[in-house]
Amino acid sequence: MTTMNAEDDDLAAGDDLGDPNERRSQWQDVLTAFRAPTIPIVEPWSISIATLIGSAYKVPSIASKALAQLDRVGALRLTSEAITFDTDDVEWNKLSTVRCRPAGEVLADSAVRREIDSVRKVLPPIPGRKWVVNRLADGVSQVATIALERVGGLNSRRAIATELEYRGGLGRRRSTESGVVVSALLAVVPDLNDVVLRMAQQHGARIEGYS
Repeated sequence: MTTMNAEDDDLAAGDDLGDPNERRSQWQDVLTAFRAPTIPIVEPWSISIATLIGSAYKVPSIASKALAQLDRVGALRLTSEAITFDTDDVEWNKLSTVRCRPAGEVLADSAVRREIDSVRKVLPPIPGRKWVVNRLADGVSQVATIALERVGGLNSRRAIATELEYRGGLGRRRSTESGVVVSALLAVVPDLNDVVLRMAQQHGARIEGYS
């Protein structure tokens, strides 16, 4: 069993996220650097909270393993064959419906807190965990706040893809929903939401809640 060591305790004890305004500017720069893929999608495209944290902060070596645990959490992946919300892979040709909701609804403070708590539970007690948890909480909050600013606040009616309904094994209907991070990324990365909806439509999926 892996346990925390003194080095990790020292790392967390001296942890300082820095000036709030500088952090906001830093996160805005990180998000601005991402571009949505073009259609047809030739190369796999992905973005995750782990990637964003790695871009926004200098990751100490002791925290690298803990950060890697988040690779498939708060993640969106697109290929020519499938779309992935966090850990759920859905083949485009099995996708039947994409449901959309207003960005202001899915990025509320209560949803952000739930997302942070749920992702925190994914991380095992390994060295670097506290460092990653601190950046995780800051990162999810920053991404959601910046996304809300971009779409016009909590009252925004801009619709983004939040649920994928698809045909599972034996033809059973299944669905997966986006978390706060994926929803925020769909709202903040230019054209990303449109790419998802267009790919879905090209494969015969129905779009609900979008106009």
